[in-house]
Amino acid sequence: MARDPALLHAVLRVFFEEVRGWLRSVAGVVHWGAVEAGAMTFVQRFGSSLNLNPHLHMMVADGVFACRVRKTPTAALGTMGWRACGGPRAGEGPSRES
Repeated sequence: MARDPALLHAVLRVFFEEVRGWLRSVAGVVHWGAVEAGAMTFVQRFGSSLNLNPHLHMMVADGVFACRVRKTPTAALGTMGWRACGGPRAGEGPSRES
């Protein structure tokens, strides 16, 4: 993973997709048009002793942005909203399958 940016990106993508899916399910706004989570990731490639140790630091918003689209005869009007989800409780979150 240290020398393969594509693999690092794939790991990041899989992790974020799981987190985003969980946030969407907890938010309870499935009937809305678009529901998106926000996150920022920093890739750190070295440890404190300058050893090669690639790992990710991710900050994820504790909610989702939801957009409800209402169509009229002349246009589509959107209403944007924030839906707080809170953090996972014991036993919640993406499942770990063996």
